[in-house]
Parts: sequence; C-alpha cells; structure tokens
Amino acid sequence: MTDIPFFWLDSFTSNPFSGNPAAVCLVETELEDSIYLKIAKELNLSETAFTQKTGEGKYRLRWFTPSGEAPLCGHATIAAAYTLYSEYDVKSPIAFQTISGEMTAEVEGNQVTLNFPQFPLTRSDDDEIAGTLGIQEYEELHFGDVMRGFLFVLGSRQRVEGVKPDFRAFQEYCQANSLLGATVTAQGDGEYDYVCRVFMAGAGGEDPVTGLAQCGLAPYWGKVLGKSMMRCYQLSERGGELSVEVVENGVRITGAATMLIKGTLTI
Repeated sequence: MTDIPFFWLDSFTSNPFSGNPAAVCLVETELEDSIYLKIAKELNLSETAFTQKTGEGKYRLRWFTPSGEAPLCGHATIAAAYTLYSEYDVKSPIAFQTISGEMTAEVEGNQVTLNFPQFPLTRSDDDEIAGTLGIQEYEELHFGDVMRGFLFVLGSRQRVEGVKPDFRAFQEYCQANSLLGATVTAQGDGEYDYVCRVFMAGAGGEDPVTGLAQCGLAPYWGKVLGKSMMRCYQLSERGGELSVEVVENGVRITGAATMLIKGTLTI
C-alpha cells in the first residue's frame, strides 16, 4: 500500500466553490501512467496534477485528465505551486519540469504567476462553427493553430453572457474538424479589460476558467487596448479572475488559489 498526499483546490479565485477545481498529488517516486490515469478518473476533475521532487525548489509535473495526459495546463499548475508553497514551505519561484519544457511559478500569498508562451491568431472567415455556438453576429473571427480553435470577438459583455451553444452539435463539429474548442470574448465594461468564455471539445462543455486561453487572448487584447497589463473575467457559471501581462514572446498569467480539501490517497 502506498499513501499519497492529496489536495483539492480552486484556482483563479479567492473564494471556495468558484474558479476552476484541480487536484494535486505529491508522489515520491514515478508511478506507471496507468495509475496516474486511474487516479484522475477516480477524482473526475478536468485536471489532476502529479508532482515529484527532483531537487531544491525543482519538481517534475504531469497533468492528467480522466481520459489521458495533457501537454499543458494553467489552473492545475497554479494549484500545484500554491500547494507546495503553502503546505511544504517551498520557496518561490518553483521550477517545474514538464513534457512541454521547464516552467516557473512565482508565488506571493495566494497569488501564483505563470510564464506561458504566446499563441498566434490569424483572421478567418470560416464561421460554420458559429451556428453550433448560437452566434449570429460577431465583430471578428480568428483561428489559433496551436490551440486548434476559433476565437469569436463579440460586441459586448452581454453578448458573451448570452451565448447558448448546442453542445452536441458543437462536439460533433469539433470532432469532425479536429478542433479542440472555441473561445468567445468581448471588451470589458468596467473592472475588467475584457471578458471571455471557453468551450472545450473534449471537456463535454464549458470550461470554468482557462489559463491557456490567455496565450491568445492577452496578446490580442493588448494590441486592441494598447496595454501590456490587463484583467480578465471568465464568465462561466463558476466564474474566475485572471491578471495578465504581455511580455516579449510570452504571457504572464496570475491567479489566486484556494485550498478546499486535504487528505491522503491510499493505493
């Protein structure tokens, strides 16, 4: 029998039961991928992060969904960094070695900052997917090749809130066209510079809060608004806040983490 320290957190929020939930498991030695997958399936969250210490302030980090390993994940990385910082007194910055390369996480209080790449967008006129999202009017349409998804720019926050996808049709369209999902966004109207919602083909619907989407959103809105530092609110049912900074060839994404459950997995 093996005991694995286990934590359940909400990321991109300072309030429990909002933001995007993720699990963090601290393993002493590498486990078989089949075990990681079974744990992720059992927890049934969008992402479970597995960390293994490799040196002082250095950790191997892997992310698993209930269906397989993910190449990159923002909210589970925030959860992992905050867990190590708050529960194990690991000093900031924390270096993570992942299948997508080395990542650093800077932690101050319950705020975690990640350094992610920028994902380029290109203008598109292929709006067939709009019907599956219930979008009839939009300001701009872009396609992100890295994320394999569309970005719809709408005219207002209210229009973003009013998007009502036909999820079955959306999933079928994404599967037929090898797409990962779609994002809708609009300029904010006060506290936030912009707002968004993210629909994922593999997640069965709407993602609560998506750090990875900022790799395309932040550079786009930075150019439109003439800003390098911005605040975003993701208008999902759970809701979440992100602060972003566009830097040369990258995006710094900051979000809060809230600890919800602490325990032990016994396998």
